[in-house]
Amino acid sequence: MIKSFLNFLFPGYSEHKKEQKDNLNYQKPDVHRGNDTAIDSSNKESLTETNNITTIKIPDLGFKENSVVTKWKVKENDWVKKGDVLCEVDVGKYIMELESFIEGKIIWTCDLNKLIPINSEICKIQGSIFVDENRRF
Repeated sequence: MIKSFLNFLFPGYSEHKKEQKDNLNYQKPDVHRGNDTAIDSSNKESLTETNNITTIKIPDLGFKENSVVTKWKVKENDWVKKGDVLCEVDVGKYIMELESFIEGKIIWTCDLNKLIPINSEICKIQGSIFVDENRRF
């Protein structure tokens, strides 16, 4: 049933799958997935901070106007987790909140109320990767 539905939606689906099966040199794309195991960051003694510095930039959302950081929800030396709101950005008609996609310490933030071109740095976060020394891989 699923195959017939896929063939209805994607007419060349079954031929493509058959070609992949018949081709001896076909290799599946190498997909790297991060470690899905949660690390308890409350136990700082068992964690080693790496010195990775990640730069957060204004994303290109298709707006032609430059952006302005109107409010910082964090300050330098604050610790942020994945999903924490970093700042509010005015992109013309809208004000959006930028969330952190990593965990670490804020080491630099841009100035408030200044025009920022798309893909420009707004902050830097250090220590976004942790290694649990007690964990065996």
